[in-house]
Amino acid sequence: MRFAVIGPGAVDTEPFGHQQPHVQESDERFIAGIEKLHPEDIADTVAHVTTSPRRRAINEIVIRPTDQAVRAPFHVARAHVCPGHTAAPYT
Repeated sequence: MRFAVIGPGAVDTEPFGHQQPHVQESDERFIAGIEKLHPEDIADTVAHVTTSPRRRAINEIVIRPTDQAVRAPFHVARAHVCPGHTAAPYT
């Protein structure tokens, strides 16, 4: 069994247009003039992860349009677990 996190940037899909109006406006300003990824781009990424040789573990992929900047500040909370300790988020 394989597990991977695939974090897409702006993708030209229907759910992008299902946000509340103020969120849509903010997102549109953020990606104005950027060619969004196509759904096939994400599908190709999933195929790459799932068909990779067993010896290769792909844990996380961030894929975004070439011209899409990273939002600042950008951080992802992660969980680190040590034996005998509980999960604690850190950045």
